[in-house]
Amino acid sequence: MQYTYEEIKEEIIKIIREEIGWNDNGCTFGEETRLIDDLELDSVMIVQLIVAVEEKFQIEFSDSEDLLKCLETIGSLAEWIIGN
Repeated sequence: MQYTYEEIKEEIIKIIREEIGWNDNGCTFGEETRLIDDLELDSVMIVQLIVAVEEKFQIEFSDSEDLLKCLETIGSLAEWIIGN
């Protein structure tokens, strides 16, 4: 199934809220929201995010350098998913 950028972004946000259990306290997410700096996701949460994204979109993160770049923001992760 092909997803649009917006659909991917919404799925990432859904994963962060529901599967990782991040409590946003009414905070709004956007494509520029930084996963580590803004949301303060720790290493366990990042692994949960990676696994959930791989399962949802049937993709695999294989290069650690790519992984670091794409996990910078919600938008960069969405763009990486589209490209893979």
